[in-house]
Amino acid sequence: MFTCLHIYMMSRGQQLIEVILALAIFFAVLSGAVLLYGRSLETFRQTQDISQVELILTESAEGLLSIALSNWNAMTTGTFGLTSQTGSWQLQGTPDTINGTYLRTVAISEVTRDSNCVINEAGAGTSDPSTRHVSTTISWTEYGQNHSQEVGTYLTDWKTPGACGETGQASNLDIDISLAKIDSTKKSLTGVILINNDSLPITLDKMTLTWTKEGDITYIKIEGANHWHSSNGIGSPQGEQPSGTELDLVNLILEPGHSYNVDMFRFDEKVDGATFTITAKMIDGSTTTEVTSPPFVP
Repeated sequence: MFTCLHIYMMSRGQQLIEVILALAIFFAVLSGAVLLYGRSLETFRQTQDISQVELILTESAEGLLSIALSNWNAMTTGTFGLTSQTGSWQLQGTPDTINGTYLRTVAISEVTRDSNCVINEAGAGTSDPSTRHVSTTISWTEYGQNHSQEVGTYLTDWKTPGACGETGQASNLDIDISLAKIDSTKKSLTGVILINNDSLPITLDKMTLTWTKEGDITYIKIEGANHWHSSNGIGSPQGEQPSGTELDLVNLILEPGHSYNVDMFRFDEKVDGATFTITAKMIDGSTTTEVTSPPFVP
């Protein structure tokens, strides 16, 4: 009988240990599940925040562009917020809060350009009153941590002359001739690059080339496609054209911040040693000009 009781007591003890172990495992699993849920909830919340911030940044960019187009004089340097309570977008004197959570800060600063009319990020050069750098920062706090996202862009007043004396869309077109050269046939000017420095698309409509040697121009190829050709009906006038003729191209839309290679200006005579003057006319009638000088390396 003593032996049976001893075995019974051992069995009850083992059962108690098993219950304790089971409870420990249960609470460990429960704690892990709670922790995992908390992290999942935090990740979900952060994803929601990022999506909301991206929407606010997009809305802010549209609002600032609207202000720049309707009232350029409002684009003064400083720190601001945005409001649309009057039915149209306006700058306000202090950063604004959205949904009680997101702080929006708009910073507008002046832009300077070097002697080649290229924007100088360091701030040196000539001030361009028709261009502003605009950045929008969204700040918020989540789970005790501070977060922020920022986007920046350049805005230009097309109605007034830029720092380089150009107006309209042409003030944002850079004709880069730093890599220009004559090819091995000596009948093509290559390496010219067109760059849109604006925050909006601009459209190239016409080009006029003058050169200081004999011969006519036969076609202009940009990014692998003919935009004017003397004999296949692309652009006007048709036929090989002498120096100084305005050529009506198939319009080329230049996207913001993008560069486009002019594969070649092709001539029917050798043009090595010539000086070229390239004038681009935009869809709004504004123009910009660059002059290349020899020698070129074939």
